[in-house]
Amino acid sequence: MINNRRVDAIIIARGGSTRIPRKNMLDICGKPLVVWSIIQAKACKYVDQVWVSTDDDEIQEVSEQYGATVIRRPEWMMDNKYSGEVPFRHAGRYIRDRGEFDLLLQLLPTSPLRLPGDFDRMFDMYVSKPEPERPKTNAVSCKAMAYGIDKYIDLGDDRCEMEFIDKSGKVLLGAGGASVEDGIGRLDYYDWMQEHEGIIHDTDAVADEQLIRRDHSRILEQRDLYYVEVQAWQIYELDSPTQIEMFRELFEYHIMQHGGEDYYG
Repeated sequence: MINNRRVDAIIIARGGSTRIPRKNMLDICGKPLVVWSIIQAKACKYVDQVWVSTDDDEIQEVSEQYGATVIRRPEWMMDNKYSGEVPFRHAGRYIRDRGEFDLLLQLLPTSPLRLPGDFDRMFDMYVSKPEPERPKTNAVSCKAMAYGIDKYIDLGDDRCEMEFIDKSGKVLLGAGGASVEDGIGRLDYYDWMQEHEGIIHDTDAVADEQLIRRDHSRILEQRDLYYVEVQAWQIYELDSPTQIEMFRELFEYHIMQHGGEDYYG
């Protein structure tokens, strides 16, 4: 809890994966991948309860073993077309319908290269900022500073073209797969979208790819984005088989050498 506001952490972890089979149960330094996000969320001094949204019995079992409360997804949500926004919204409404609901820490388990205190700094940043006028919300995430970034666009047929050369000397790269936001404000925003634009998000018939893409652009317009700086090696998200060994090595060097689970207190 922070400033008398309850904090719920939501981790989304489905059983299927197209590029790495059973990715969320992949062994990373002795524990399933999803478990590291549970450990990290529970270590945050502000988090009151950790929730895992899943469609999978094995993920449910290991999540409950490490102290998380599981939210089972409906069958219609098991389609690969849905972005992470859909299970996050479903989980937020599930929690809200069952009691007190305020601030959210939203976590992707595929980005567990996080250090002790990262989440605490995110919440400290969040409460230091002025409240925006609804339906707009504030959001805080982790970013790593990078320098000399050139961006290229893939044109197909092995060709590419340069989109920009960064002349400022620095860019910000997303890291840690986590964000802090006002949960009620977030759900109110989706209700506002339904009322004003007729976009309904949480039924199989309408939460299709086109609406999700449209929704994403509108979400960005409706947030004031803040960040806390983290280290460059924390940008990596585990998303393909070629990354697995590198990911394990990064985790071993930066986390396990400092105590692994005990590193988070």
